[in-house]
This record gives sequence, C-alpha cells and structure tokens, in this order.
Amino acid sequence: MTSLIEKFIDQASYIAIFLLMLLENVFPPLPSEIILSISGITAAQGEMNPFFAVLSATSGSLAGAWFWYWVGNKVGHDRLEKWVSRNGMWIGLSDESYQKALRFFDRHSTAAVFWGRMVPTFRTFISIPAGLVKMKLTKFLIYTFIGTLTWSSLVFFIAYYFGNKYQSAFDTVGKVFNIIFAGLLLFYVVKVIRSWVQKRRK
Repeated sequence: MTSLIEKFIDQASYIAIFLLMLLENVFPPLPSEIILSISGITAAQGEMNPFFAVLSATSGSLAGAWFWYWVGNKVGHDRLEKWVSRNGMWIGLSDESYQKALRFFDRHSTAAVFWGRMVPTFRTFISIPAGLVKMKLTKFLIYTFIGTLTWSSLVFFIAYYFGNKYQSAFDTVGKVFNIIFAGLLLFYVVKVIRSWVQKRRK
C-alpha cells in the first residue's frame, strides 16, 4: 500500500498529497501519519518543496473536515443519528463513537476542533458536531486549519529530518508502514463485521 502512495506522490506531487489527505478524512483506515511521513521522506530527497507539501496536506485535510461540517450542518442531528446507526460502520463510525464526539464537543467546543485534529479517527468526526450546532464556519475553518497545520507540520518534519539523515532506511520504513496499514485495515474490517453481526442480532 505504501508503494502505491509513494508512486502517486511521485507522479502527482502536491495534488496527490491534497487528495490523499482529503480521502483520509473520509476513510479513516488510511492514516494521515503514513501520508505525511512518505511526503516528508520524499521532500528530504529534494523532490518537493517542504512548505508547499505541508500546505497541500493541510488544505486537503481542511477540505475533508469542511465536508463533515457540511454534513452535520445540512443533515441535522436526528437524521444523522439514524444514518450512523444504519451505515456508520462502513466508515468506522459506531453509535458509541458518534455520541463520544458529540459529548466531547459539547464540553470543549472550540478546543475540541483544534485538539481533535491531532487524534487519529477522532479528527474525522469532530467536524460533525461543529456543523450540527452550526458553529460559525470561519471560526471552524480557522481552528481546524491551525490544528491541522500543527499536526501535519510535526509529522512531516520528523519524517523529513530522519529521511534526510538516514536515506538508507527508506525500505525499512516502507515495510513498517505496510504492517501498520495492514493492521489498521484488519481492525477496520473486524469492526465492520462485528457491528454488522450486532445489528443482525437486534
């Protein structure tokens, strides 16, 4: 899987990073940490400008966050809750996770938008309650941008630094990423199957 991401980034550069980060916000088993790390390593080889790479990643993630904000804003709580109950398992969103996101946002509001961008999976769905309560869009985008930029820069430049220092480790890193992705994908499949079985029993 990482080889496909690498090839896509090699071929489409910043556009690939934007699209992958956008997709990561819709399909959580594709973790941004892998995308950002590969991007950082690629930039360390001199194939991309680090500034534009991070900006592309942040913009893609921001677009994905806006999508979920729009869903929450337009669909409404009752209809969305029913949809999550029936179909949320396909995107890794259980009833419990959905309710946790709502409670967390209710307690922390603006801070939830900022810090939520740094938590895997949670970053995808924290945008929904922001849309549900009709949080001011400009405020949502500003805090989402800052949180996303902070996290993206951190992961990207760690990979950039080590990629620059230890270029011989690329193959090993790729194997580790493949194992991580396979584990996440397996976790996702098991979670979907378990949710489906539980619903069938009801």
